[in-house]
Amino acid sequence: MITLQGPDKKAVLNFQPGQRFPRQVFLRIYERELNQTFVGIVDLNKNTLTKWQAIPQVQAAILPLD
Repeated sequence: MITLQGPDKKAVLNFQPGQRFPRQVFLRIYERELNQTFVGIVDLNKNTLTKWQAIPQVQAAILPLD
């Protein structure tokens, strides 16, 4: 699962023209070969992975391929 995380309300209310909003993507990934689920956050402005964590004893939802 990949979802865009919008900026928090404070960033929206304090927006000034020319400023950049914080833009992040939340990831939830199931690695079948490892039988492990991971969550992560990617900062789209900096193109960096800011969080990566294994979640023990959790299996992410698996969607059928079309």
